[in-house]
Amino acid sequence: MPVNEGAVFQAFLESAGRSLRDAQTALGVDRTGITTELAISDAELDVKVAVESDPRGALRIRPMGTRDVQAGAVQPEALSTVKVKYVAVAGEKTPRRSPSEVIGEIARREDVQRLERILGSFEYSARFVPERDIWLVSARAPNVGVVREVVLPDRER
Repeated sequence: MPVNEGAVFQAFLESAGRSLRDAQTALGVDRTGITTELAISDAELDVKVAVESDPRGALRIRPMGTRDVQAGAVQPEALSTVKVKYVAVAGEKTPRRSPSEVIGEIARREDVQRLERILGSFEYSARFVPERDIWLVSARAPNVGVVREVVLPDRER
């Protein structure tokens, strides 16, 4: 009988996730400029396990090694591979300014107003890019397309 009792699968996943978070936090952000959540962009964990359920029906996994197979505790063909892939996703970030504020700032610029007098009124769109904390503002003229794209930092004016 193997000594390792294993773990409830959900608890294993939660524990592995905490370990990855702790590793990312240990990397810090001081000189890198990378947010802690994105310091490790992706990671994989492969574990050979025996899969079983406990008396309550919860899925349990028990890591198995070569020693377990040699001891006859499990047949090699009965092992499963649990592959866990972690992918970094930036947290939700709320912009400080609204789309109408950044569009207004661009529409008031002298170079944009000059182009608008020549090409006709523009249709504006603004997209917040949370990973870089910036706004991308586009100005489109009818029958011409994009005539100006401006990147603005997301800070209070």
